[in-house]
Amino acid sequence: MVLKTGVQADAADVRFGEQVTRTYTYNSDGTVNSVSISGSGTALNLTYAYDTQGRITTVSATGDFTRTQTLTYNLDGTLASIVVT
Repeated sequence: MVLKTGVQADAADVRFGEQVTRTYTYNSDGTVNSVSISGSGTALNLTYAYDTQGRITTVSATGDFTRTQTLTYNLDGTLASIVVT
């Protein structure tokens, strides 16, 4: 369930006179659920999935291109691999 949303645009988001807008949604535990980036002819949507320990397990990107990053962790919690498809 997404409980809150937010929009952020700052000076770093202005390119060639056009504003880039980032819209965030958050899960009930405060982790980022998704980020949408638009402006300057660019469209990108990122969706995040987490494991029970709060670590990111998947980042899915859609928009001008589609990619999925899958992250796995060692038993001690350190990052073991990132696979991009």
